Amino acid sequence: MIINYQYMHYTLLIILSIAIIGNASILPILFSIPSSLFQVLLYGALIIILLYFPRGVNINFTMFTIVIVAIMSLLLSQYNQEYNSYARFFTWLLLVSTIGPLTYNKKLVELRTILLKYFLILFMVIGVISAFYYFLGLPHLGRGHFTGITSHSMTLAPISAIGALYAFYLYIKEISLTWKLAYIIFFILNIISLFYAASRTSFLGMLAGLFFLLLINTFKYKKTTLIIILFLSIYSVYSLNNISNNTRGKDSLIDRKNVNTRAELWSSRLLEFHANPFLGVGFASQDNRLLKITKINQNGSVEPGSTYLMILSMTGILGALSFLILLLKSFINKKFIYNVFINNNYLGAVYIFFSIHFIAEGYIYSSGSMMAFLFWLLLGVTYPYSKINFKENNEN
Repeated sequence: MIINYQYMHYTLLIILSIAIIGNASILPILFSIPSSLFQVLLYGALIIILLYFPRGVNINFTMFTIVIVAIMSLLLSQYNQEYNSYARFFTWLLLVSTIGPLTYNKKLVELRTILLKYFLILFMVIGVISAFYYFLGLPHLGRGHFTGITSHSMTLAPISAIGALYAFYLYIKEISLTWKLAYIIFFILNIISLFYAASRTSFLGMLAGLFFLLLINTFKYKKTTLIIILFLSIYSVYSLNNISNNTRGKDSLIDRKNVNTRAELWSSRLLEFHANPFLGVGFASQDNRLLKITKINQNGSVEPGSTYLMILSMTGILGALSFLILLLKSFINKKFIYNVFINNNYLGAVYIFFSIHFIAEGYIYSSGSMMAFLFWLLLGVTYPYSKINFKENNEN
């Protein structure tokens, strides 16, 4: 069967955009749309990718090791039934097999590259629209601090942080003065959305990525820009600390009162790791006997509090080592370093953002998380696949 891949690319882009962005927006709140509809769209699109892009597919054995460790952890877990761990594993496997680095060929990488570019644009646009949402004083519909057009402030914060990084990169690279002005305005509007979303980790991740872009690129007024951003950063971090300490999120899932929930979540993950250091408590599972915070969502999940600790607690030392090897194989590869940190350094800025955001947010094993989707998509695009296998794919 002859497939128009370009048509397929844009069709999948539309479906995935509706599934991922739509579910994270205020649209389900406004129109009472069930989240299951977005899940059907997401997994349906991923299944289409799996069916239509299999020719000459190769397996990334480093990522395959992570999958094997996850299966071992899953089989030995005592908490699978309560947390729907088997279903969560199979949807996660579908995610990393299609947009992630588990499988690859020329067509898959081309599709992922298109998806990544347009999702970065979408993130930038969401940050811009949310800033206008704030200026217009429209009603607060999501949970947490300022949410803009998203369902939660902790959703808006990473979206606008990444949107700001991409806007600033486009500002640096743009030649047209008109578009240069537009991109710096987009950057400022995304920063405004990020600031009022009041996520310190997202803000620090954005700052780290931003200073990387300032360091690696040469452009007019670079020193002046650096000084301005430095002073604004100091002021913003101080202000964010006051906002986060003196206010509490609206309709919080957990009644925080005076409890430092982040510290309690980290403590729970460490207790789980110490109790099961080799393979963890199980993929997408928790040990209720060790939880410092015991209130569980209706879907059987507890907020992990950290991606790094999530990996340790759920899949143990084996999971952590296999994931570390996956990343090291990228970061010691010269082609990867050139492509991500020099030639397309906005990708490097996003990697830096994730490295900090992972400290306080856990989502890497979640198939339905928007940030997990973007992270695995980023890795699926940039991973330094075998030159021999990829050359063979180009010949198909």
